[in-house]
Amino acid sequence: MGGGQSIEVGGFRIFKVNPGSPAAEAGLEVFFDFILEIDGVLMDADQATFAKAIQESENQRTKLVVHNIRTHTARDVYVTPRRWGGAGLLGAVVRYDTLESAEGQGMRVLTVFPDSPAEAAGLVPNKDLSLHLVCADTASERSNVEAAGLPPRNDRGDVQRYGCFAAI
Repeated sequence: MGGGQSIEVGGFRIFKVNPGSPAAEAGLEVFFDFILEIDGVLMDADQATFAKAIQESENQRTKLVVHNIRTHTARDVYVTPRRWGGAGLLGAVVRYDTLESAEGQGMRVLTVFPDSPAEAAGLVPNKDLSLHLVCADTASERSNVEAAGLPPRNDRGDVQRYGCFAAI
């Protein structure tokens, strides 16, 4: 509101971290972490800015300012970009995204019913997020669930929600 112009804050979102990579050693968290700055250079939507900053930091301890949308905190992360035996100097797949657009992604798990697929998967209420749902033809899903030996049960909501399952 008001006459001021809003500023979109963004950074390079972590989509994959390869095991044994500098990104893994630094503890970057897939999906939730955004690299906002590299050694004092504020990131913008230009992939070249990110690539140049990482390349110029090869084999040097480098400070990243990382914002985590799950915890709503920023932290300094130190990493040494280097040739580590895998792809890239960081060993991470990143893409520019804004923090604002990322805030509404995912659905928080509020309840886990006893003996449900969610319980079997180890979901934790009020802690875990479902990031993706797979919706399919109800008849084929019913066949798949029954073939797996999980007949629909009202007490865990299967009957009402047969066409939608979380991909975990």
